[in-house]
Amino acid sequence: MSFSEVFSVCLSVLTNFKVIGACIAVILYLSFISYVTHYRKRPAQPKLKTKMVQQVPAQEAPAPESAETESEDV
Repeated sequence: MSFSEVFSVCLSVLTNFKVIGACIAVILYLSFISYVTHYRKRPAQPKLKTKMVQQVPAQEAPAPESAETESEDV
């Protein structure tokens, strides 16, 4: 087989509609597989539940005695 005969056969194979359709199908399949493998699902966000929070009044700390009252006792 000469180069011109090989070129003619390759050209007829590549322009065949079955070959073109199969190539398109393979490309779409590989694209879908790539999408599935790289797909990252977002983490589930917890539902916000409103809770009744009772506000407890802050307890006041006892005030420290001042130095003046201690010195008066002496």
